[in-house]
Amino acid sequence: MTKPSILFLLMMFTLTGLPSAWGAQCNITATPLTFGSYDTLNPSPLDSTSTLSINCKPKQPFVVEVQLSAGNSGSFGQRTMTGPGTLLYNLYTNASMSTLFGDGTGGSTTLTRTVGRNTPWNLNIFGRIPALQSVPAGLYSDTLTATILW
Repeated sequence: MTKPSILFLLMMFTLTGLPSAWGAQCNITATPLTFGSYDTLNPSPLDSTSTLSINCKPKQPFVVEVQLSAGNSGSFGQRTMTGPGTLLYNLYTNASMSTLFGDGTGGSTTLTRTVGRNTPWNLNIFGRIPALQSVPAGLYSDTLTATILW
């Protein structure tokens, strides 16, 4: 049994040339995506969710884009958590686990939304560890960066 989790590091970047975003202030919070115990003999994948909450105070509505890094693996095709071994997982933008969440490269997609004053965007992130991976017991983790562009 393993206890995998993913920690999100949040970074904010400002894009110049977007007049509607000037003067905007955004607060970003994240809940860690924790899968709990992984049973290497269970034939079903292990799923979990996390939430990024983005709350901005723009002078007028503007578009916000959220990107996720690839983490330890450097690939969006299959992310990896490290610990006593390597545990494969991935993150998705939808509950059907069909659209990879990333930076728009390598088959991944970003999420965008128009935000207004004091209207929080609670963004769900869906995670899945494929079944039947033969890994040693222990703690597994990966650290990702969530980049917020406006």
